[in-house]
Amino acid sequence: MIADTVYPIVKVLSIEEQIKLFDRLQKDLQGKQKIHKKRKQLVTDDEARNYLIKLLVK
Repeated sequence: MIADTVYPIVKVLSIEEQIKLFDRLQKDLQGKQKIHKKRKQLVTDDEARNYLIKLLVK
């Protein structure tokens, strides 16, 4: 089912039922969103490059 099909049906609902449906959909969607936390960078690109160069030079 697509949103274009459901929309006219939802518009026929009373305002109270539309609010209930909206709340339920919002809760469902919030649970499905993934939260990406930005991790702290352990080393910079220059530090990693210098470390690898030191390993290769040995």
